[in-house]
Amino acid sequence: MAWDVYRFTLQEERPADYEQANWYTATRPNAMFAHNLIVTQPAPGVRRTLFNRHFTERRMDGSRERRMLQTRPEYDTVLRGVFGLTLSPDDLNAVMAVVAKHDPDAPYAGNFA
Repeated sequence: MAWDVYRFTLQEERPADYEQANWYTATRPNAMFAHNLIVTQPAPGVRRTLFNRHFTERRMDGSRERRMLQTRPEYDTVLRGVFGLTLSPDDLNAVMAVVAKHDPDAPYAGNFA
């Protein structure tokens, strides 16, 4: 049995239609986006995703490559080189702190320099 998950119309949506839902999903106490590192980037033929330590590239042909990031330089390289995000040292510290909460025994836990 197929389920229709999404329905779209051609009706124009305004930013106000999204603001409250976006604020709620980003700030509620148990919000997934407030407690995890989530970065995604669709590109021609591939979707790249970083979810905490898991970096995944999924291709249109169904293949995927996955690897675990473990060090601060690995995060800096992926965020900068793959996603085009240049983070300040303080922002990279914040990234590492979020990731460390999900894996306190990781080699980077507590060592953000």
